[in-house]
Amino acid sequence: MICFFIRLIPLRKNNYFQCPDKDVGMIIGRGGCVIKQMQSQTRCRIQIPPTAPPGSMYRVISVS
Repeated sequence: MICFFIRLIPLRKNNYFQCPDKDVGMIIGRGGCVIKQMQSQTRCRIQIPPTAPPGSMYRVISVS
């Protein structure tokens, strides 16, 4: 499901997505295996901040 989501990204320089803080672990995967695979397959750089901003339940993920 996550890989399908990444493939639908329009061709722009940077894209930003909100992800619930509680679900970020699914994107990163154990030891980073999921995010590494997505970056390898899509040739995209995916950046996830270590924590959500104060008062927010979401992290802003950057895909470039």
